[in-house]
Amino acid sequence: MMTNYPTLADGCREYIRVVKRLVSLGMQSSTGGNISLLAEDGNMVITKRSGASLLDFRYEDLVVINKQGELISGKGKPTKEVAFHLGLYNSVPDIGGIVHVHPPFATAFACARKDLPLLTVHARRILQKVPRVKAFPDGSQELAAHVVEAFQEPAVKAALLEEHGLVGVGKDLSAAENIVELVEETAKTAFYTMFLLSAE
Repeated sequence: MMTNYPTLADGCREYIRVVKRLVSLGMQSSTGGNISLLAEDGNMVITKRSGASLLDFRYEDLVVINKQGELISGKGKPTKEVAFHLGLYNSVPDIGGIVHVHPPFATAFACARKDLPLLTVHARRILQKVPRVKAFPDGSQELAAHVVEAFQEPAVKAALLEEHGLVGVGKDLSAAENIVELVEETAKTAFYTMFLLSAE
């Protein structure tokens, strides 16, 4: 089990750093997407308030809840996808960070209901497999339950949400961010490879 959780102050700083990187890479626009991380003793969850945009994210948009979903600090309700964040933290050991975003190439595979081809040695070694979760309304308990189910296999670090986007997990928020970046790079590589092969 993970034991080196950041303090709330350090966790909030890390949250802002990851938000800025995701936005700079074009991984998310508007008010979509949500990320979270465990802090303090592993029972505190830092996430964003519902409706807050990652594009102009501020410290005031952060909320802290416990692993039962109760608000500890901050203003507003937690992100509407909080159910799958809490479900993952409460059921899968060693997850310390979660990134849910809608990057265009990975989301295109999710919308086309196509499995993501792991064409590179790097992708196969790190990702191993990226399951697809069937489409359910965002914020629904059905979606949360199926996302949590997809990550019960220890090898799974990312999943595509059909008609929706991508979820990546890691031992901390930085590791989860690295996973979603690799999934998007893998999706982009697969897209261009298929295009090149079709032109032969």
